[in-house]
Amino acid sequence: MPDNVQIDALTFNGMGGMAGMGSVAQRLVSGGMNVNSLRPWIGTDGRSYMNVNGKAVVVNANATLRKLEWEAYDQAIVKEARIRLNAIADL
Repeated sequence: MPDNVQIDALTFNGMGGMAGMGSVAQRLVSGGMNVNSLRPWIGTDGRSYMNVNGKAVVVNANATLRKLEWEAYDQAIVKEARIRLNAIADL
């Protein structure tokens, strides 16, 4: 097992909000716990966008995938997760 494993964590900050420990957790908290803040996508015009409250918003972030590619990626992950969860439920 690699020695350089990093684990992110979310904790309550005592003021009614959340605090993130680790880079992914901090980005998630700063994005209002919106997972879309972790996946900017490339629009047809070549600019980077994020979905915010159901609307596409131009952002100054490096996007790596197009919106449909993110959707396909998400569907593949959900499909695999369901298989694994069904296997656990059968125990």
